Amino acid sequence: MNTLSSINVDFFKKTFYKAFLPLEEIDAFLTTFEERELEKATQLLIKLFDVSVTNGLLANMSTIQQKQEFLRLLENDPTHPVVLDFLVDTFPSSTELITQLLERTLLSAKRAIM
Repeated sequence: MNTLSSINVDFFKKTFYKAFLPLEEIDAFLTTFEERELEKATQLLIKLFDVSVTNGLLANMSTIQQKQEFLRLLENDPTHPVVLDFLVDTFPSSTELITQLLERTLLSAKRAIM
């Protein structure tokens, strides 16, 4: 059983997409940082994920009303399950898109750092 030793899960709990995070890959990436850099690296990675996922989802929404509702839900509480419910109802392939966006963002972060 693999333990995720480098991940501070408290940081990742603050996202609506937490169920789609590639935790083992994130942990492997974070182990490249020294202990003193870990918290900042994790926070930066989450910010990158937030921007990537939000922009990617907005780009795939077909109406301004969908975009406004999504942003309103995020503003109210980005961790609330209603955000993901809205996305799945709005376009069913949103979960696959979220997974792809997270993987691409992590890959980009790895390339930029290593």
